[in-house]
Amino acid sequence: SQGDAEIRFNSGGGWIGNSAEANTVVIGTSGSERMRIDSSGNVGIGETNPDASLHITSNTPIISFDETDASQEYRIGSFGGSFAVYDSTDSTYRMVIDGSGKVGIGTTSPDSVLHVVSQEIGNGSNKGIKLSNYNESKEYSIRTGISGSQNTSFAIYDETAGANRLAIDNSGKVGIGTSVNPYSTSLLTVRNNANSSIQGMSIILEPTSNTSDIDGALTIEMSDANITGGTAMRSNTYGSQSDVYAIRTRYNGTSTEGFAVKGDGK
Repeated sequence: SQGDAEIRFNSGGGWIGNSAEANTVVIGTSGSERMRIDSSGNVGIGETNPDASLHITSNTPIISFDETDASQEYRIGSFGGSFAVYDSTDSTYRMVIDGSGKVGIGTTSPDSVLHVVSQEIGNGSNKGIKLSNYNESKEYSIRTGISGSQNTSFAIYDETAGANRLAIDNSGKVGIGTSVNPYSTSLLTVRNNANSSIQGMSIILEPTSNTSDIDGALTIEMSDANITGGTAMRSNTYGSQSDVYAIRTRYNGTSTEGFAVKGDGK
């Protein structure tokens, strides 16, 4: 039967051999095996029993991709127990997946399933995640920071139109169609300057069953230790029943209807 065979290179201490029994090819240097190809074609680097097409075992199992015409080098592999894509040229991690499966983009310490930290700052805002349609004719970004305002807010920004669609500042105030005015005391601000035919805000109550009274489509209340008061708009609307628009006030638990308008305008 065919036995084992080796080719040795004395000047560099390297060698190539095969094992007839294991049907493998082995490459080594300085007296140690560096790579082997087993009978199924799996390649092991630092691994004597490769169980994948390429199996790397090392204290630093990393593959480097160095693009000479762009002077850019990236590395992928296991860094300190996490899988990562590392930008060697700019010395920064682009993506990290830790041992619990959390993914970090722009951060090496993700604390949620997906944790994105963007360093792309524009007009006082951190652009975060951009969403585009198939031909990039319409683009939105989900970001921390508002264009032209605070960069500590959460916002949905229309990149194509260059406008804030929704913003929530760090005090919880909400702006729709506008940046949140830091001097405003309103919790909700709705504005439309682009098209006067579009209403600023619509609240629609759609009953799911035949009921004679749908109360509290919109309720606005204020309270302190001694007084509870507010205004509610009420709609009795379903099928053939009378449509009613009403404003009620409540003071110290007593509800009073200020006025009501029926569907016939009376």
